[in-house]
Amino acid sequence: MAQAGVAYRSAGQRPREVYSRKKRAAQINRTMLWATTGLVMLCLFAYVGRMADISSGAKEINRIRKEISDLKEEQQYLEVVLAARQNLTRVRDEAMGRLGMGYPAEGQVQIVSLSGYSTSAITQTAHDSAMP
Repeated sequence: MAQAGVAYRSAGQRPREVYSRKKRAAQINRTMLWATTGLVMLCLFAYVGRMADISSGAKEINRIRKEISDLKEEQQYLEVVLAARQNLTRVRDEAMGRLGMGYPAEGQVQIVSLSGYSTSAITQTAHDSAMP
């Protein structure tokens, strides 16, 4: 121990100063360890949060894609229904059958000539339901 004391004295440091520096270095090491651990934890939480955002975004995209697919199927169905309703034979059959309509009688149709908006007269057919 005598030699150690001589080494301290020759370097100009006392044993108390050496102990104090070691203690301070240990505190700094602990502080750095906690700071590093906190930073790593913060990064992990941020990473998990981003992954959760990405996952929820992917779920939303899949939901919207399914909705688009369903709407396209509904559009195709409605186009088929519209095409069927535009079939003149079907319209005539439904008007005569379900609605009880018939062709107009001879006195129910009148031809009217309209003029005034163009140089040539326009002919229009008017149906008068009051006539027998």
